[in-house]
Amino acid sequence: MAESSFRRRLLNLHPLDSPVVALAVQFSDAVTGQGSISAVGAVKFHGSREIGTLYVDDGAGIARLADFVGGCPVVAHGLAASLDDAEAPDAFLGGADVLWDTRELAELLLPESADDSIGQLAVRLGLVEADAEPIVRDSRAAVDDARTTRMVYQHLVERTRSLPVGVLRRLSDLLMSAHSPLVDLIIALSESPADAAPGAIGGIDPREIASRLERPRAIGQPRPGQLLDPDEISRLLAQDGPFARRFPRYEARPEQSEMSRAVAAAFGSSSADGQPHHLLVEGGTGIGKSVAYLLPAVLFAARNNVRVVVSTNTINLQEQLVSKDIPDLLEVLADVPGLDLSKFSYTQLKGKANYLCLRRWEALANS
Repeated sequence: MAESSFRRRLLNLHPLDSPVVALAVQFSDAVTGQGSISAVGAVKFHGSREIGTLYVDDGAGIARLADFVGGCPVVAHGLAASLDDAEAPDAFLGGADVLWDTRELAELLLPESADDSIGQLAVRLGLVEADAEPIVRDSRAAVDDARTTRMVYQHLVERTRSLPVGVLRRLSDLLMSAHSPLVDLIIALSESPADAAPGAIGGIDPREIASRLERPRAIGQPRPGQLLDPDEISRLLAQDGPFARRFPRYEARPEQSEMSRAVAAAFGSSSADGQPHHLLVEGGTGIGKSVAYLLPAVLFAARNNVRVVVSTNTINLQEQLVSKDIPDLLEVLADVPGLDLSKFSYTQLKGKANYLCLRRWEALANS
């Protein structure tokens, strides 16, 4: 055992008082982050002070890495999962007691960051700009990545520390049940929180919730009925239309155009007999049904200042419409002359079973 590791264990340093080593590991398969280890960058730090760095790119260097780590807590991003498949020596972590994963810590605070690389996470947190150069340039990229890992870790620690004490204690109980190495860190943070008032466990800002639960505001008076022109739908979906300019591989599909024209007519078209009516459509896979009904729906809502409800059979389709189809459609329509989308908005509404019951959450969290 390294002397520094022995002294640390002998003195039983508090996790937040100990130096920490940030690691960045490069693997032979850079795309999947798996395979054999090709290089390791390490940065040892204590608070705002950088104690030293180490770069290892050969098998013999692993011994130096073990001495460098010296039993300190190790911070890395997604390393535990990668090591499961890596041809790594048993002593790779240098006898470290714990491996704190910034990916796991970030998921607790930002579930949407689950698939982020360390660079993407740093951008998401606002620590660096996209495509920005490292703050400290090192000729060895792994050391740069280790510095980014340190920066992300310290930001996440302070963000976690700001949570109510009750939330931190409950979180530590859950992590202990899951046998997560993060439990020691969370317990340490709960012992030195930013807000020492224990309070009830909630983790929810009532004011923010109240604003979201307000009744929908009126969108104003509907404009005089502006009926849809089926021929405009055909022009938009044509091979030389705005969709083709937006998507290089776009192919006009007659079935999609026919369906979209029928939906436009159901809203009420400008043709002589274009009265609003019910419509039932069945379409095969791959004809672009989502765009076929979204296009006339968006045009009708925007031009008449009315709400249009799109009801789906699955939440997965809801997610697809909100995260991909509607944003793509609005980009295409942004260049359509005479169409004002500046006040157009959309949102997603799920069944009540998909939302958290605040009363049950409070009862469970404080039980």
